[in-house]
Amino acid sequence: MKENDLIVRFLFSIRRKLRIQRMSKQAQYAILAFCVSFLSVLIVARMVVTPYLIEKALWLGGIVCIAVFLLYWRKRPSTWDAARYSDAFLEEDRLTTSLDYVKDTSLVAQLQRKEAYDHLKKKEQAIKEAKLRHVHPKVLFMSLLTSCLIALLILFPNNKMQEAKAVEAEREIIEETLDKVKKDAEDMKDNKGLKDEIEELKELKDEKDADELLKELMEKENNLAEKMKKLQEKEANLIELAKEQPENSMANLALNHKNEELEKLLNEMKKNIKSLTEEERKELSELSESLLDQEEMDLEEISDEELEALLELLEELLQDISALSEMEALQNALQAAASNQYGKMSQAGLNPSKLTLSNSNNPTTSNQTAQNSNQGQGQNQGQGQGQGQGQGQGQGQGQGQGQGQGQGQGQGQGQGQGGGGLGAGVGVGEQTFTVPSNINSEIQNETDGGPTGEGQSQYEDAPDSPTLRGEARPYEEIFSSYEKSYRESLDRMQLPSRLENVVKQYFSEVDPKGAD
Repeated sequence: MKENDLIVRFLFSIRRKLRIQRMSKQAQYAILAFCVSFLSVLIVARMVVTPYLIEKALWLGGIVCIAVFLLYWRKRPSTWDAARYSDAFLEEDRLTTSLDYVKDTSLVAQLQRKEAYDHLKKKEQAIKEAKLRHVHPKVLFMSLLTSCLIALLILFPNNKMQEAKAVEAEREIIEETLDKVKKDAEDMKDNKGLKDEIEELKELKDEKDADELLKELMEKENNLAEKMKKLQEKEANLIELAKEQPENSMANLALNHKNEELEKLLNEMKKNIKSLTEEERKELSELSESLLDQEEMDLEEISDEELEALLELLEELLQDISALSEMEALQNALQAAASNQYGKMSQAGLNPSKLTLSNSNNPTTSNQTAQNSNQGQGQNQGQGQGQGQGQGQGQGQGQGQGQGQGQGQGQGQGQGQGGGGLGAGVGVGEQTFTVPSNINSEIQNETDGGPTGEGQSQYEDAPDSPTLRGEARPYEEIFSSYEKSYRESLDRMQLPSRLENVVKQYFSEVDPKGAD
């Protein structure tokens, strides 16, 4: 039994040695398999548009490596392999025979094991010191050659691979935009007045084309702006009603954003619809006339079902009016998402559609990012920064000037056309101005929603612009036009509040009422 234990212990040590050698060999084959699979994906990608090429190649290479190691585990060296390996040194199958009768306790088996162990002791040191082949130069060379081919194919992509990069960029833009819209919608989901808008935003998740997604965002932003415009008109009517009829509780609750109290009041009216007081019917009639653009309504003549439908309609409308601030926040979020996507698509060379948002007068085109304001209704457009100035002088001692500024991305050129500016002259003489006339031209303000870039700006002035002889007009007559033109330019420039206060102070000082 002693010889049996010694033989088994020796074979375990040889088995461990063989497994290490097989592991190193399999690792080299795994590297080669990884490189070959990676190269295969690259070759396919040069023939077929394959987005996320590197990720797919890595996944395939990883799977192949795992398969190679699973194959090793299945065929890993066993104790029998160790016995056969050792018998090659003993020149007979002594150790293999000993394993066949390892549990046999007969005298013949014991004598065989003793004889095998005696021979093993003579060769034991030689077997243990025998060098196994761990490095396979051909396999490593093939791996190195394959790696070089992989590097060349990545460094020099063809048209298909470049198209795949564009598809990747498009998908990333879509994912980023949808995540932002989803987050904004999640923040506003509790607002009942935005329920329909939030449901519409959820439909954007199915959009796979970046340009179509941009169009959807612009369409929803414009639809929301149109809805807000109508609600703002109704809000103005509601404010007027609240001033004329301060005892109208529903109007005041809606204007003060007391939605819970308003909902509670309307629910009570629905429950007691057959026993509404004269005062409550009067309030409903006033609200219907103010918000539903209906003429004087006699609630006595309509049925209870129609009255209940009217209450539900008024409740929905009042909730929408109360949610105007949230709608504005949602509109700003949609504008930001559309502008951000437009900028990223432009940077990625995806040729996005024209950006048409409710806060821009006209659609903008790609790489056209200047916006200028001129008191003479001049026009500057281009890329970079442009500036237009107009100056007029009135009879008396006075001088006014107008200026506008546009900002865009990178370097560019702008060109302006206009017939001077409307000067606000405040002087001692007669309160009239000689106002230059404008050459008829199409006024087109264009803005780009992309981020501001770096680079030197360029400025172009057209001193020889054709003008017509002006006409003398009273200062009071032109002041409103002057103020309106300048305020429109301020809206486009979006000045800080501190500078806006300076401009307001200026117009207060040059107001003809103040001048008198």
